Formats: sequence, C-alpha cells, structure tokens
Amino acid sequence: MKKRKDGRYQSSVTITDPLTNEKKRIYVYGRTESEVIRELNRVKLNNGKELLMPTFKEWKNEWLNIKSEEVYNSTISSYKDSLRLHISPILDKYKLKDITPSLIRTVLRNIPTQRTKEYCYIIINAILNQALREDLIDKNPCINVKKPKSKPKEASIITNEEFNMLLNSAKNTQFEIILRLAFDTGMRRSEICALRWEDIDFNKNIIHVRHAIKIDRYAPIETRFSIGEPKTDYGIRDIALTGILKLNLQKHQIRQKEFFKNKNRILSLKDFVFMSQHHSRLGNFIQPDNITHEFVKLKRKAGIKSDITFKSFRHTCLTSLAEANIPAKAIQAHAGHANASFTLNRYVHKTEQMTKSIAEYLNERNKKLTSQ
Repeated sequence: MKKRKDGRYQSSVTITDPLTNEKKRIYVYGRTESEVIRELNRVKLNNGKELLMPTFKEWKNEWLNIKSEEVYNSTISSYKDSLRLHISPILDKYKLKDITPSLIRTVLRNIPTQRTKEYCYIIINAILNQALREDLIDKNPCINVKKPKSKPKEASIITNEEFNMLLNSAKNTQFEIILRLAFDTGMRRSEICALRWEDIDFNKNIIHVRHAIKIDRYAPIETRFSIGEPKTDYGIRDIALTGILKLNLQKHQIRQKEFFKNKNRILSLKDFVFMSQHHSRLGNFIQPDNITHEFVKLKRKAGIKSDITFKSFRHTCLTSLAEANIPAKAIQAHAGHANASFTLNRYVHKTEQMTKSIAEYLNERNKKLTSQ
C-alpha cells in the first residue's frame, strides 16, 4: 500500500476476468488505510465480479459463441437478426446486473408481432440463464416477465385445383418436378435443394433424405450456402417414391442428360437433381430462397389468390396422410420430426374429409350397437 501525492492511499489486487479467464489487476483507493483494506476485501470476496461485470453486448457475443457449437449457422443467423433488430438497441449498453424486468418489458413492448415477441423473449431468457449458470448474475429477471404467447397461424392447404394450376404454369420446367416432389413427399426446401441423383433409388422406389442446404446469412457470400445434414437427426430418413413422381423424375433426368451432353458433360449420380440455371453456378445446387421467390412468381402467373406458400406443400402432404388414417408415428417419420405430437399439432390440420371420416366411423359403430 502506498500514499499518493493527492493524499489518498492506493493498493491493488489481481482477479480473474469471468469472460476471458485472463488475470487483471484492479486498483483501489481510499482516504485511509482501513478504507483501502475494506475495498480490497470487497473486491477479493466477489473476485471483482461487480467491477468486471460484462455488458449485455459483451455477454451476448460470448453466448453466441457458446451456441454456435450447439446449433446450426442458420439458427445463429436467426438469433443475430432478432438481437440486431429488437433486443440490442435497448439492452446492449446495460451491465448484466442492471437489466431489470422493466427493461425486458420495454424491449417486448416495441416489437410489433406476437410471434416475434415470443421469440425475442426466448433469446433474452436463454442469454440471461447462461449468465446465471456461470454466476455472473444472481437472478434471471425474465422470471418476473410473463412470456408472450403466440398462436401459430393456421397454414393454408393446397387444393387439387390450385396444384393443377401451378403445374400448368410450370409445365416443362424443372420447377414442375419440384412442385410434384413437394406435393408427394412434403420435403423441406433445404432438403429438396440438396437432393442428388444417388439419393433416389428407382429400383426400390425410395428417396433417401441425407442432406440439406445450410444458410449462414452473416457469412461471406461465397460461403453463405453449404451442404449439411437435415434440420434434426430425425431428418435423415427414407421416403416412398410414388409411381407418377418416379416417372416425372426419370423424364427430368433424361432432359438433364441431354442438357449436359450439349455442354460436353456427363450427368453423374453425384449431380444435383435440381440445378442452378445461372451461368456462374451452372450445375450447382439451387438455393432455398430461390424456390420461395420462384413459387411467388408462379402463383401470380397461375392467378392463385389464396395465401398458400411453398411451405403449404409440407402441411398439405402431412394432412393428407392423416386423412388416410396413416398412424401418427409413421407421419412423424415421413416428416422427419423428433416426435409425433409436434407433427400433429403443427402440420396436420382438420379438414372436411377428417370430419366425414369421423362421422362414418361413428355411424358404423352405432349400427353395430343397435344390431346387437
């Protein structure tokens, strides 16, 4: 301990930064030696936690690094988007210990849609829970904030008439085959884009879903899209290949062979089933966003006014399986979901055919009862 020229006493203590594990020297001051000793003891007791307490901005970056080892890049991109647009503008400047339920409510209050509010709450809660587990804070203020609840929007089912209108508008293009594939299989966009000819077994009439296109919107443009595994482990699955889809895929393969022949190339099993037509990416996979953009244009061309989207194919396929009384576990496996309840709650929608089937079953049951 030494006395400074201004009359105050000065001493120091070495503590460990909770974020970096680096050793840092903290200097303390006091008018008397006893004041300095008390301050030294306080710093030592908390390992400088209060003095080195990270801001929300510092900790969220550390949290993103932690999560990047657990989730896909596309999920990290989604987190970053929500943080940048809704959360960071309000919380970044505050130290973790100073974030209150009132501040969190302010963040949520400024978000326009209920679904986004719920998602942002989940992110804030996860960030602060991680801080709690690492002893950076003593309590997660989200405990005192009611979690927003959003009602999932009922997805529109594609009618047979709409499907035929879309097929006519896409006739003799590779997008016609994409529509047929989505209608029959309910595969995700990312899975369709990653499909190679080696994944289709025309002899056993099976489509092997093994890969998906991953998107990292914060990566450089040349590495933004990459080949990875499906969304979950359950996404790795085999799907039945229907007769009409098989015929159309085989015709599509013949057209691709002719196209490659004109380019002095031979189509191989490693080639993608659906390829980019852009000259700089010729032969490469198409990007999932391109499917969405193309579907919007096709829908407009077909004159369809309903609010169907490309994802409606997934809902339509799984709902049709439920209408046919396919067991829930089989529908779950077909969809590539982790559990059947999620499949039924999110993707299977009540239809007139289901109501009719229930009525027919009950009528048959009652007939048996009255005949006894």
